[in-house]
Amino acid sequence: MREWPDNPAYVDAMARYSAGEYDAALVSISTALAAQPGRSRIHSNQAMILMALKRFEEAHTAADRGRQLSDADDHYPLWTIAKLRDGTGDSHGAVLAATQALEVAAAADRVSVLVTRAWALMRLGRERQAIRDARDALQIDPGRIDARQILARSLAAADCWGEGMRIIEAVLADAPDDDEAVELRDTLARGLAIASDAVTTARRECKKHPKDHEAWLALGMALTMTGKLVEAAEAFDRAHENNPDPADRWPEEPYMLSTWEVDCRIALSVEGTNVGVPAETPTRKRVPKRGKPKPRSRRRAEK
Repeated sequence: MREWPDNPAYVDAMARYSAGEYDAALVSISTALAAQPGRSRIHSNQAMILMALKRFEEAHTAADRGRQLSDADDHYPLWTIAKLRDGTGDSHGAVLAATQALEVAAAADRVSVLVTRAWALMRLGRERQAIRDARDALQIDPGRIDARQILARSLAAADCWGEGMRIIEAVLADAPDDDEAVELRDTLARGLAIASDAVTTARRECKKHPKDHEAWLALGMALTMTGKLVEAAEAFDRAHENNPDPADRWPEEPYMLSTWEVDCRIALSVEGTNVGVPAETPTRKRVPKRGKPKPRSRRRAEK
């Protein structure tokens, strides 16, 4: 059950918190708690204010009290605990609390919890799970800026430079003065330049050895890095066609290469529907004109 107390001090506290006036917010929320000490939501938001003031021990106490007073189907205290744990370096605990919150959160409340868990997962080095959570959040709310940011940052951590660049450019279109987004764009640009060189090298190898499935695997991986997902999927298809032993699908570095193909195909299945940015433009294929083809030479035409 959601708790929105009819409490002027609480309303004032949350307004001041949103404005970054944390000391004043703490005074107001203390007044709100004196009026309604049994309200779970007030305790949870007191924890958020204390966390902003870096008074972490008191914040943990307030968050635990909010959880004790909450109903079983109230996700908010668990989400508060997840944010507090992530903010104090306990990313494992944050993932656990966020997962518990998702079990009871309504659809409209899932976005914030998914974003919180995505940040914790990325800090644990589990960027592909973070990507999944960010995409799930954007399927619910395609315009959510913080979900786009964590998705772009997770993609960068996973070396998916091209897809990350498209997303961060969409973020900057809405928030051009976002310093963190500008810095991330620069990081993505450097990675994208390296990946583009890798594509050039891989294309050269495929041209020299068109039946070498490992060359096609390398091209698919490099194209996925640059965000050219349609071409990447085609390269992975060529790799499977030319694999001399289909049972041994990934002869070299099996985990990495299979993961790259999964990344590519998942991104293709959701791109343009859940990231709030234009999908990749498919590569145009030349279509021959209809009609009788012209002969290559007069002598051949006479034959």
